[in-house]
Amino acid sequence: MGDAVLKRYAAIRAIVEIDSCSQHELTRFAKDRRIDLNGAKSKKTIIIALSQADDVRMFKNFMELPPELRNRVYDWYLAPFPRKLTLPSVPPLARASKQLKSEVQPLFLATKAMGLVFERKSESMTRASPHIKPTSKTDLFFVHHVKEDLSEVRRFFIEVRQWWPRSGGGEDYTVFCTVTIVPDRTGTGYDVTVGGDMDCEQSKRVAKREMLFQELSGVMNEVAKRETRKKLTVKDIYALRTSMEVMFG
Repeated sequence: MGDAVLKRYAAIRAIVEIDSCSQHELTRFAKDRRIDLNGAKSKKTIIIALSQADDVRMFKNFMELPPELRNRVYDWYLAPFPRKLTLPSVPPLARASKQLKSEVQPLFLATKAMGLVFERKSESMTRASPHIKPTSKTDLFFVHHVKEDLSEVRRFFIEVRQWWPRSGGGEDYTVFCTVTIVPDRTGTGYDVTVGGDMDCEQSKRVAKREMLFQELSGVMNEVAKRETRKKLTVKDIYALRTSMEVMFG
């Protein structure tokens, strides 16, 4: 398509000088862009077809772009997605082809945070069970994400809920503990932050948080020592849970 043709079509898109474009020119625009006019013969219907084609643009040579350019497109595409994932998620673009999934899904998981929720029940009004179990939503992560997906995750927000019976019947929960795990500044290790009231007095809370911090940091330090880039496994998640379970028990 020559420069003159491009300028004339730009005028159409800007709703400028439409009347000065002949039907022959409009038909040529459509032909150059390989737009099927479906038998449209009037000037108005051709302009509508051109406009609709602009609203649903296709770029069939996308996979021929250099990887760094494709990654920039992926970054733009993934930006609106929530930062914290509380359910197994696969961006629609990753479902388009095997190659797109291999490129988009790892980037998606590496740039988002996995929100994991564990809970423990009460054995009585005053005594809590030491056992911590994942909620049904958290369980879905382990059921639906293959190990290759999980290994791409770099950030976690872990919440431990303590369920208590209400005096009037039913149950309610308090957030017993929170844990944030993110890559450190070097990108080779992890920073661990522990919060929550730990269901204890202020005087004991700091000590408990420090002890749990040491336990969880130990688990993540072992993950960081692995030589492979894809490091995390389901066993590591359960190792974190076990560390919390032992501490809370």
